Amino acid sequence: MGGKPLMVYFEHYTIEEWTARKDEIMMKQDREKWIKEQTVSSFQPGEMQPERDHDFKGEKTRTGELNGRKFRKAVNGGWFSFEMEVRPDISQDLLVSCWGNLGDIYKFNVEIDGISIATVIIHWWGNTFVDKLYHIPFELTENKKKITVSFKALDNRSVAGPIFNCKIIKR
Repeated sequence: MGGKPLMVYFEHYTIEEWTARKDEIMMKQDREKWIKEQTVSSFQPGEMQPERDHDFKGEKTRTGELNGRKFRKAVNGGWFSFEMEVRPDISQDLLVSCWGNLGDIYKFNVEIDGISIATVIIHWWGNTFVDKLYHIPFELTENKKKITVSFKALDNRSVAGPIFNCKIIKR
């Protein structure tokens, strides 16, 4: 490590917490299994049938493929949106898969039913796919079965996306 300080964090549980949450905690150790177990709904942008099934709309959009995965993006200030199923009774998050090795023109807002929940600037996150988790305020899903998820470029020089996959997951 070259003599640099290193910090390590450990999660601590009481016996009662461990007993009540053991299965959930252990499941998180296997990330893919955990995500699958937590998924309420999933959307694959850039593919014709899933986009039809999710009422896809947009302006100035493009599709493409990178490393065998299809994506959707909106260029020159464009936007795109689609519907996703949610549970009306629990808190949920939006899990978005992006490509990390992009410059700072990739700037966009993430909206749920017209309400911004995040502003994203993809700026050299690494030469890999990156999953980003965005909390959805409960009042935006409460008593609903579907929501509209939108990605809107910040200005006319910006790109929204590329988005490779979106999931609604239980919090």
